[in-house]
Amino acid sequence: MFSRTVRSVRRPAWLGIGLVRHKSKLVGSLDQGTTSTRFILFDEHARSVAAHQMEHRQFYPRDGWVEHDPLEIIDNAVECIDGAVAKLAGLGYSAADVVSIGITNQRETTVVWDKHTGQPLHNAVVWLDLRTDEIAAQLSAEGVAGSASAGEADVQPANARLVSVFLRRQGPLPLGDRAPRIHLLQRGEAGLAHAPRAGDYAFTNLGTRLSSTVHPWPVIVLLLA
Repeated sequence: MFSRTVRSVRRPAWLGIGLVRHKSKLVGSLDQGTTSTRFILFDEHARSVAAHQMEHRQFYPRDGWVEHDPLEIIDNAVECIDGAVAKLAGLGYSAADVVSIGITNQRETTVVWDKHTGQPLHNAVVWLDLRTDEIAAQLSAEGVAGSASAGEADVQPANARLVSVFLRRQGPLPLGDRAPRIHLLQRGEAGLAHAPRAGDYAFTNLGTRLSSTVHPWPVIVLLLA
C-alpha cells in the first residue's frame, strides 16, 4: 500500500566524514533495477572491490498494473551505498577514495513528486505497467495517420499535443513510454486520489531523485532516456 505519510529522505551515513585517502581511486556504480538495487565499487583496474544489494517490494493494485514505493527504493539505495562503503575499511580503502559515481535506473518508470515537500504523490508506475495500453494504441494510430498526411492538423485536438511527440516514431508507441502515463496522471486516471494541480508537481524517473541522494559525489553517468 502507498503511504502518504511525509518521510525525510535518508542520506548516506558517511557524508561529511573526513577520511585519509588510499592511493587507488574508486568509482561507484548504482544500479537501480526493476526488482532490486545494488551498489558496486570498482578500482582503477575495473575490478569489483565491494558491493551491496537489496530487493524492493512489487505492488499489483489491479490486473496489469505494477507499482513500486519510490521512498523504499531511495532508502534501499542509501543502504546499499552505506553497506558497500562499510566494507571498504577492511580492504584498505575508505569513502574518501570514491571519486565519482555512475547511475542507471528503470528509466521509463514514472513518479509524480510534490515540488514543495519532495514527497511522491503516488507509487511509481513501473515501466512494464499496462494501464496505458489503450492510450498507447490510440496515440500510435493517430500518430501514423498524422505523419502520413499533414501532421498535427489532422490529429484529434484533444490528443494533438501528445501525438505530436510521436509523429516521427517508427512503429507503434511502446507501452513503457512515460508520456501516456503522465497524461493519465494529470487527469487523475492512473490511481491518484485527485489530479495534481499545475505548478505543484514534477514528473521524473527514479534516476533524477537518486542523483541528488548521492551528493556530493559527482554523477558521471545518468541514463534517463
